[in-house]
Amino acid sequence: MGELINAAALDPAAWQQVADELRHLNPGSRVVIQAHDPSLGRPLVALASGWSDGYTDRYASHFARMNNVSKIWATSAPMLTPVLLPEYVLPVGDFLKSEFYNEGLKSEGEAECGSGIRIFSEGGRQATLVLQYGLRHKDDMHRHFAPLLQRLGPRLRGALLANRQTLRKRTSPLTGDIVNDLVDPALILDRSRRVVCANQAARELVVSSETVRIGARDVFSFSEPQTDAHLATLVEVACQRAPGSSGYLQFDFLHRGCRFHASILPITRSLGLANKGLACLLSFDPAVLLLLRTEPPSEKKNELQVRFQLTNAELRIAQALTRKGSLIQIADELGIAYETARNQVKSALRKTGTHTQRELVSLFLQKE
Repeated sequence: MGELINAAALDPAAWQQVADELRHLNPGSRVVIQAHDPSLGRPLVALASGWSDGYTDRYASHFARMNNVSKIWATSAPMLTPVLLPEYVLPVGDFLKSEFYNEGLKSEGEAECGSGIRIFSEGGRQATLVLQYGLRHKDDMHRHFAPLLQRLGPRLRGALLANRQTLRKRTSPLTGDIVNDLVDPALILDRSRRVVCANQAARELVVSSETVRIGARDVFSFSEPQTDAHLATLVEVACQRAPGSSGYLQFDFLHRGCRFHASILPITRSLGLANKGLACLLSFDPAVLLLLRTEPPSEKKNELQVRFQLTNAELRIAQALTRKGSLIQIADELGIAYETARNQVKSALRKTGTHTQRELVSLFLQKE
């Protein structure tokens, strides 16, 4: 068993042999390794052995969403500690009345219980291994399986982590090719905003501009604290997007008279979570593609700033009002509090001698 796990650490295709050997060494059991991601709302089958033809496909497409036992224990059980299922989550009697058991698992026969172990946890995602068997054998089976899983758990985890590191090296050039094909400054950032790769335009922007920087541990940031905090929030939101959803996030900001437009798109850095097989376990944390575009300062609008002695913040809010949208939306786009935006508008109205937002917008539109 140890040799097969070592082989799987070097070659992800060997994981199926691991699952098959576990079942072979424990007659009467069925093996399933699953990935759990909160954004998907259901567990995904990574590997299975001993199940009837077509069951894992039916499970993935329908029954997995009903499997609350799997969802709960995958996030609550201690790491690398065997648990008895479903008793870790609820009494067996209640489980046998559940929709998941009666519509799905019951058809497999003698798979009501299982010994499970959580072998991976990172960024809210989990990987679990379960050996399932009949209710009438649960005490003897768990007494036999628990120490086995306890011994194998660390080795399984080590093999999985080795696979992830290997795949990371193989797939990183692909993301670089995507970014380098873009004309605008573009970077791929992970959830913590660490730069995975950046194109030439982005590197030149970092060198020539005080607006953006790449700091310690390759973390990307904006020099303006409010804008940087807004970026952090949007990256986190984008990383929580489920596969198959649509849309992107964007915001504008001014820095030293130059307008920047930022677009944030969630991307898949390797094999997608929605895929079947070992991709469920090897996919990396979510990442985003950040595109930055700059617009030169408008001389006519700068004339207004000089004429009425507007601050950069007051100029920015006035320009934002010309693009329409509520003040709440504009404040969110600019990464500032609503009250801050409201006070900036009031100040701009006072300095320009206008009395309403409509008059202020009209003044700026006349100068375009």
